[in-house]
Amino acid sequence: MKVSQRTDYPADGKIVITAKGTKEVRVRIPSWCCGWTADRESRMEKGYAVFEGEGEITVEFTIEPVLMQSSTKVYTNLDTAAVQYGPLIYCAEAMDNSGDVHSLYIDARDPDWKTELCPKCGCPHLSVRGFRRLDSAEGLYHPVQDLFEETRISLIPYHAFANREESNMLVFLRYRDTSSNMH
Repeated sequence: MKVSQRTDYPADGKIVITAKGTKEVRVRIPSWCCGWTADRESRMEKGYAVFEGEGEITVEFTIEPVLMQSSTKVYTNLDTAAVQYGPLIYCAEAMDNSGDVHSLYIDARDPDWKTELCPKCGCPHLSVRGFRRLDSAEGLYHPVQDLFEETRISLIPYHAFANREESNMLVFLRYRDTSSNMH
């Protein structure tokens, strides 16, 4: 049996598999995948798409950004979300976000995702609509205020963190749903 694969994964979800000398080809459908297509008929068995016969098969996984929450048992991550884009987890690095990531909130109601392929690493970089919490008073403590400004939050694949210079970063960011009183 001889199997080869061509792909730009994870830059896009298209995978071309060529198989010779086999009666079937099994392709695992990853748990992060919200949809997929193939140019041949298949059946599903235990998380795998099973294709009969040999030849070329083109499978395309839908890759789109998703806000992911932790279980409430991970109490340090309550009211925060990580960004997953296909198999990759993303982070906000301070150098791309005006030097501060701790005051950022993702707009959970209307994230307005933008994707741009990084010429250096070949992975998609994302930006998302968000908010930056503002301080209106001097000093470390003051009465609660709900002051935010809109901003774009730049996100890079977590594995690329600190490749340009040392910088603060966050994987789990706060979020706001402006259609309700959620964080």
